[in-house]
Amino acid sequence: MRNMIKKSAVRLLFMLFLYCSQMSFAQSIDTGQLALANPTHSLVLKNANNNKIVQIKRGDKVRIFLSPGNLKGTFFKFSKDSMGIYSEKYGIRYIHINEVKKIKVLNSTGIVMIGSLFRFSGIVGYAFGAFYLTVGTLGAINGDISSLLIALVPPLVTYGLASTELGNTIQGKTYRLHSKWAAQ
Repeated sequence: MRNMIKKSAVRLLFMLFLYCSQMSFAQSIDTGQLALANPTHSLVLKNANNNKIVQIKRGDKVRIFLSPGNLKGTFFKFSKDSMGIYSEKYGIRYIHINEVKKIKVLNSTGIVMIGSLFRFSGIVGYAFGAFYLTVGTLGAINGDISSLLIALVPPLVTYGLASTELGNTIQGKTYRLHSKWAAQ
């Protein structure tokens, strides 16, 4: 009975893996065709290194990083050389594509909040690591027992790095336009 359950579980996992990989392949093909069929309602980014194509569709939440600052809003239009973003703060803005340094496609609001919590906890881990390093170093100089705090620095910094990167990944994917990705 246990072997039959194990075999069924393995078959189910294999089928899910096969189905998900086929769906992602079909989605990437459809994305490219849909973007070429309706270029004004989507922005197509192409990676020069591996010919990967990403489509930012109308209604996607994005953060645009510009030279003087950044803008968070909803993508709604792309023409030859400019893109339209609706922001609650600024209303409708058209931005020339050459002014954009990078584009971050954001997930839903709840997921972005979870990502922010991970990033914040990572920054707190970095801060405690720096604090313990300072206190431990001063304790080692004075011959105090607080020098043992230095042993906690590597795990805290590792946690800070992992948590910050996980938070960035959860929040959304960032595309650097002038180094890897090009708008089409």
